[in-house]
Amino acid sequence: MNIKVGKNNGLSVFSKLIIENGKPMVSSLVVAELFQLEHKSVLQAIRCLEVPDEFNERNFAPASIEVEKPNGEKIKESS
Repeated sequence: MNIKVGKNNGLSVFSKLIIENGKPMVSSLVVAELFQLEHKSVLQAIRCLEVPDEFNERNFAPASIEVEKPNGEKIKESS
């Protein structure tokens, strides 16, 4: 798989990588940004994975973040 990452883009993606309990984690928002996809497409792909429920629960925990809209309004977005 070839991933095209701009000079600064690669550093910003790695800065969004989180290590939790010794395991690397990243938000679906970061995945969407890196692969230049719509976030809803990434979420749909995660939901369509054919994996055991236990694996899904451990590896794809839902989270939410506060996102500021262009008009200044802040909303919670699930990832």
